Amino acid sequence: MKRIFTLLFTAFSVLASAQNVPADRPGKTMNATTAQAGLWILQTGTDFGTLVNTQNGFSFDSWSFPLDVRYGITDKLEVMVSGSASFAARQDADAGIEYGVLSYAGYLRYNLFDGTNFGSFAFFGGYQHLSYEGGIAAADNIIAKVLYRLPMGDKFQFATNLGYTQTTVNRLDYSVEEGGSFEYTASFSYLLKPTFGLYLETYGSQGAPTSAWVDAGIFWLPNPDVQWDVTLGSGGVSNFNQYYVSIGGCFQLGTPR
Repeated sequence: MKRIFTLLFTAFSVLASAQNVPADRPGKTMNATTAQAGLWILQTGTDFGTLVNTQNGFSFDSWSFPLDVRYGITDKLEVMVSGSASFAARQDADAGIEYGVLSYAGYLRYNLFDGTNFGSFAFFGGYQHLSYEGGIAAADNIIAKVLYRLPMGDKFQFATNLGYTQTTVNRLDYSVEEGGSFEYTASFSYLLKPTFGLYLETYGSQGAPTSAWVDAGIFWLPNPDVQWDVTLGSGGVSNFNQYYVSIGGCFQLGTPR
């Protein structure tokens, strides 16, 4: 009996001390911990929901397919390349694909400190390009954020991102529109067990555009290199409200030290 207890305790200790994949999913709050040097992290999923135009009363079915590829250059510095394809189909007499948006981006993330009594802190920044269907417009975003994560005991964790995005929109009629917005996220997660947890989050922006959102979901780690997640969210920007579901995962590739 003592031997069985010792084996179980050892197995639990290894699981609890394992460095799980430092996932950005679920939600919009990115992790302040970078990928370990030489390791790859793939983050992907499918977002789908309903987009309602509150001014004109019609709605869209929307889909989005994001993909992030992260690589640890050092234990403190990582590079991330991102892309996504988004579509919306109008649901009325004029039903059909209303718009499509393709985006690609490149970022750097630098971890200033990690796993201390003060939590984890990182700088994040990069460039994003968005191309709207038919070339009607294109947008260029310069993004800068700070990322913070604070464990609160063995069960709870708080995380937040604060940043600014400068946007330049070039339209088909050659008009140019510039603006910027301050962005925020705040997320609380709770571990029911070392491999399964819940989270609640709010996020949004102030400026151009101004938006506010809330989401919640679950995440499950069958092993330290894999995380699956499901999220329900709701919010709005300008004259649009959206309700969505996000399903996806994160996968760490390579041999952790």
